[in-house]
Amino acid sequence: MIGIAELAASPTKSWRQPELAISVAWRGDADYVRRHLLEAACIAAQKRGAVEVILWFANKEEWAPRLAREYGGAVDCFQQCATIPLPNVKNGTIAARCGKALRLS
Repeated sequence: MIGIAELAASPTKSWRQPELAISVAWRGDADYVRRHLLEAACIAAQKRGAVEVILWFANKEEWAPRLAREYGGAVDCFQQCATIPLPNVKNGTIAARCGKALRLS
């Protein structure tokens, strides 16, 4: 396994605003894998009625705020989370940015 995305319904907002955690092993192109995991999780959340996703990250994870901002997300470094609006994440968006194909069903 090279990476995993954990998507969970928020205790207070259910599936309208689920919470997301992404973990990737340091093999290969970790940034590419994170982008695919983010896209797959956001598409899954949209299918469950979510309008935005909360991405949690640690202080040392500089990739998370950067990636969230690329998708129009608001970053709160104090709370160590980012809110990503789901209309900004569509199937194929990440593949187009990376120049690589991604197929999700």
